[in-house]
Amino acid sequence: MTVATRIALAASFPVLAAYSMLAQFHTDDHQPAGTGFSYQLLARAQAGSRQDQLLLGQAYAKGLGVPRDLKQSALWLRRAAGDGHAVAQNNLGTLYFEGLGERTDPVAAVLWWEKAAAQSEANAISNLGHAYLTGVGVQKDAHRAFSLFRKAAEIGLAVAQHNLGVCYENARVYLRTWSVRPIGIAKLPSKGLFQLKRISACFTKRVAV
Repeated sequence: MTVATRIALAASFPVLAAYSMLAQFHTDDHQPAGTGFSYQLLARAQAGSRQDQLLLGQAYAKGLGVPRDLKQSALWLRRAAGDGHAVAQNNLGTLYFEGLGERTDPVAAVLWWEKAAAQSEANAISNLGHAYLTGVGVQKDAHRAFSLFRKAAEIGLAVAQHNLGVCYENARVYLRTWSVRPIGIAKLPSKGLFQLKRISACFTKRVAV
């Protein structure tokens, strides 16, 4: 099994593209093992606790102590996200992107990811990179995608580190192939070569394993 496949299977709601992967519907750092639905959790969420609204949304998403219900998940995540919870904003964006419990709406997904990314939520930053890379929900921009993957990778997000590694490997393969063409890369100034590397890095269809 490839690294890409293992990461994808570990993610709650993965998206595999030709070039990169969407970060997971994030739960690990915010939901202790075994946490699921309880009436106490419901009461705290109804009383306005953002963290408990997040946990309740995740319980419905994962079917922990309650039948899996993505519409209820989206409802509770929207409450927490609307009150500024960064992880809930990322997760709600993922639901919109995938059409899980919500209509498929990549533009709305990007808007929620941007809110979460403004709070340095690494999964949202990486997801924005995926959106800019593929041009889904936002105008395609390889420069922006590269920068976002690098930022999330520096925070320590494994999926972003994978995506950034794919970009660097693709650039190496692309430039090695392109250098034997008649035009050659020697005619490019060093700054131009660097920009070519950044722009082309994420566009070749090679995927690291």
